[in-house]
Amino acid sequence: MSPLATTWLCGAGAVAAAGGVFSYGMFAPRSPMFCPVISRGPTDCGRVALTFDDGPWPGSTEPILAMLAAAGARATFFVIGRYAAARPELLRRIHAEGHQLANHTYDHHRAGMFGSPAYWESQVRRTDDAIARITGSPPRLFRAPMGFKSPLLAAAIRRTGHTVIAWSCKSRDGITTTPGRIVRNVARAAAGDIILLHDGRDPASRRDVSPTAAALPEVLRDLRARALHPVRLDELLIHTLTPAAATGPSSA
Repeated sequence: MSPLATTWLCGAGAVAAAGGVFSYGMFAPRSPMFCPVISRGPTDCGRVALTFDDGPWPGSTEPILAMLAAAGARATFFVIGRYAAARPELLRRIHAEGHQLANHTYDHHRAGMFGSPAYWESQVRRTDDAIARITGSPPRLFRAPMGFKSPLLAAAIRRTGHTVIAWSCKSRDGITTTPGRIVRNVARAAAGDIILLHDGRDPASRRDVSPTAAALPEVLRDLRARALHPVRLDELLIHTLTPAAATGPSSA
């Protein structure tokens, strides 16, 4: 092989490797390549954090709240801003029942990950404003749609001062599934895990959201049987979050 061909191949390999690393940074929810990300809590605390994305969703959020209350458990809800603005009574209930509210963008556009910093800043601030108008204070925690991040999103998050949260245990209820599968997936959770669940669905989805609520009683029983107590993120991460990051609309 000629020196020119060798140089070209080496260059192509380096570009491919760089592209792979960049893709990992974007599509791996736990990757801290573009901004700090918290994906789990301390493992010696006997606690897990239940987190619910893509709500509030009528017919799903209410039974989930009732089950959490019956179990004496608290959770964190990463809400879509447009849903929060349209369903203020559900947001008030989440807040009033002692759960934590967090930011999951205003529109949850699946192609939005390629948006500009101005686009992302608008998505985050509009959601903060919607939550603050209803509950009295804005959230400080943020989760990107599908966990995907980019340098442009990271730039906006730095300006808004949010802490980015991912997860360490997936229930896989964001796709078509069954209650039994959700229970089996969450049964892998251990102390310190941040568990990803969904009480709603993003605007582009048409999936049935009911399996999550149907699975939750068994999920809660299993956690209790294993001496794992479901708490809010600010309770799980009490020694990780700064006071400003821990302050949210349900912290009063």
